[in-house]
Amino acid sequence: MLAAFQHAGERADAVIVNGGLGPTVDDLSQEIAARAAGVELVLSEEWLTTMEAFFARRSRVMSPNNRKQAMLPSTAEILDNPIGTACGFAMDIGKARFFFTPGVPRELRRMLEEQIIPRLLAKNGAQTSIKLKRFHSYGLGESHVDSMLQGVEDLVADGSVKLGSAPITRRSRPN
Repeated sequence: MLAAFQHAGERADAVIVNGGLGPTVDDLSQEIAARAAGVELVLSEEWLTTMEAFFARRSRVMSPNNRKQAMLPSTAEILDNPIGTACGFAMDIGKARFFFTPGVPRELRRMLEEQIIPRLLAKNGAQTSIKLKRFHSYGLGESHVDSMLQGVEDLVADGSVKLGSAPITRRSRPN
């Protein structure tokens, strides 16, 4: 992991690392990120307080190993995780901005939508939000729908409308 972080830090502008932020001994992302950047791990009192409140709201006792999740590289910027105990964080390694996220898919998705993508878009001077509208069609073939929608993107001069299609096939039901 150390070599991968260092290599990516020299080749990329941005890197997203998913997973390895949990409380167990095999969760090594914070430690390796700190080593790759040449900084120390430090206790984030801010995140420790957030985790303790998370457990208290659920009337649960926080296990001592959860404290590991509040150990972050000293240069890390916390990325809030309102639905889990592992915070994400952002930091520079080499020339790249790294974004570390918990491995839980719904936590990753929320952090991408609310924090990481807006930061990446802002860095590039692009709009900081993306609006997605999904339309479903039934009984029409993909090629037919595509031909019906030709020219729609051209109706918005600033190029902010993008169309895509994804056919969904009926899944067979288990017996």
